Amino acid sequence: MTEISIKLTNGSLLTGKTHFPSSSMLSTFTPLVVLIHGGGYDANYFDANDKHTVRYLSEALGIPLIALNRPGYGSTDLWHFDKGKNSFIQQSGRWLHEFALPAVWAEFGKSLNVSSIVLFGHSVGGAISVVAASEYERGASQYVLSGLAISGMGSRPETSTFGPMLQQMESTMDSTKLNPLSVPHEAKDTITFHTEYTFDPDILKETQRLGRDSSFEELYDINLLWPNYWESYSKTIQVPVLYTMGQLDKLWHLSAETVEEFSRGFSSSAWVETRILQNAPHCIELSLHGTGFILRELGFALECTTRLAIEEKMHNARRA
Repeated sequence: MTEISIKLTNGSLLTGKTHFPSSSMLSTFTPLVVLIHGGGYDANYFDANDKHTVRYLSEALGIPLIALNRPGYGSTDLWHFDKGKNSFIQQSGRWLHEFALPAVWAEFGKSLNVSSIVLFGHSVGGAISVVAASEYERGASQYVLSGLAISGMGSRPETSTFGPMLQQMESTMDSTKLNPLSVPHEAKDTITFHTEYTFDPDILKETQRLGRDSSFEELYDINLLWPNYWESYSKTIQVPVLYTMGQLDKLWHLSAETVEEFSRGFSSSAWVETRILQNAPHCIELSLHGTGFILRELGFALECTTRLAIEEKMHNARRA
């Protein structure tokens, strides 16, 4: 994938990686899929190595992809996080909606001849994407959003993993800035892959290289704050939603009931697809399920952008 950097309207720098296919799109309407990584990884999460990458399916289907580095990851500037206002995820979602996605759309929308953006967020990136998609519904936006795909997150985090540690650390954190937090890659591998049967051993050669410091604030938020406010955002989202959880994801309380609970929160969505992917871990994209999972996400993106384009044509015909 190709490195990019874009100057945002607030003066900060946005970075990430792209893959723009050499061939034309197989469908009449082309989505631009924007990928948002989770905690402890950056945009390279979606291009880990030749076996674990979105590049090949992007090329085969003719769908352009952009994986963004969230603030503080890669070379994306860290915005001013105001701890006196909304939480880390809430402020990150607003940043994504107000600055990052409009910049991506302005930079690439016309040149790629894409119809709309489909947002795909993993883990903390999924929560941030939910907030951004909700902000999109509040009024006029400088981009077109047609779908939201999320994985590796939900309504009930398994707080026994990080909760007690985060509560103990809270009083020692610097209240004036974001506090870096590093999880040893061996421990992270155990948590995110769960069992040796879910992944190709080659990926373990990459996880230390791929790993990045997270922050206390994002882990505190997703574990202890997110459960209290997620539905205030999900209930306003109108675009279609594809929600996937790995059956072996140990970072969340996972059952048919919790998946149904979370999906019900998207009560205004055009449609909601949910599933528990059997024998898949938290990091589905880096697991043996990765290729099939990404293929399904890209198929969903095609459905979303086509649905919206047809809807707009029908609306214009009625007005004529």
